[in-house]
Amino acid sequence: MDTAREKPTPRQRHRLNQLLLSLVFTAEEAHRIAIWLNSPRATKEKASEMIDNALARIKKRDDAKKASAERRAEYRANKENGGGEYPPKRYSNEHPPNGGDSANGETPEDTPAPPSVPAPARKAEVEKPPGQLADRTLKGNDLTKDQQLTLQAVIEFSRRVLNQGMGTEPSITSPLDVIPELRHIKDLKREHFVCVYLNARNQILNVATISIGSLNASLVHPREVLGPAIESSVASMILAHNHPSTDVTPSREDIELTRRLVKAGEIMGIEILDHLVIGGDRFLSMKEANVF
Repeated sequence: MDTAREKPTPRQRHRLNQLLLSLVFTAEEAHRIAIWLNSPRATKEKASEMIDNALARIKKRDDAKKASAERRAEYRANKENGGGEYPPKRYSNEHPPNGGDSANGETPEDTPAPPSVPAPARKAEVEKPPGQLADRTLKGNDLTKDQQLTLQAVIEFSRRVLNQGMGTEPSITSPLDVIPELRHIKDLKREHFVCVYLNARNQILNVATISIGSLNASLVHPREVLGPAIESSVASMILAHNHPSTDVTPSREDIELTRRLVKAGEIMGIEILDHLVIGGDRFLSMKEANVF
């Protein structure tokens, strides 16, 4: 098989989704990549190239931050050793210092040093812990958790608006593609059973909460799951429910319910593609775990 035409792997899709939220791409680039990743044109080779490019940008950004931190450390050392004097500036040949002009023979070394001026008192800086994105995404050093979640929502909203404007809607090709539709249940204190209904192209038609249970159980009947599916003429569906304990291991009841719904779906001609168990920032695909 030609590797140039292979589809991106789930790991590559997850990595690109993380990088889209790390601010390493511009907004325009993020929109284009989000659309490309859900299109038939997406290839494994191109995805690998995008990841390498993004990691190179991140390294360049981290190197710049490191250099900036070294300059600040040098300034503090000069301040402590020189009685508050500012460290000597580094001038390039193209930009001589004020008062230094190559035309009259003066050089930076000939320019007298400025008088010692005590540095203004500065308020003590309190280090803030780096923000942490939800759902196993990258950490950021400049944004709080609330700001990152807001940015994440803006990117997702922009992607949907752009897709609708082009008359397209991304298809669900892996469990990672449907996780953004289920974020609202990941931290709930009671079990919520949710169905994601899809059309023949695996595009999302509707996301419905079928049942709300207790801390460790959610009662679901096949007719409650398949009734809306029949009314909407869906082709397939994805089941999902949360575990308030954040342990995503499926229980015996979860497995039995999934098998009952799969059999009922086969009778009605509606395929159940997967059952996701979500707990906090983790999730498990029962299909990938070969539970049913």
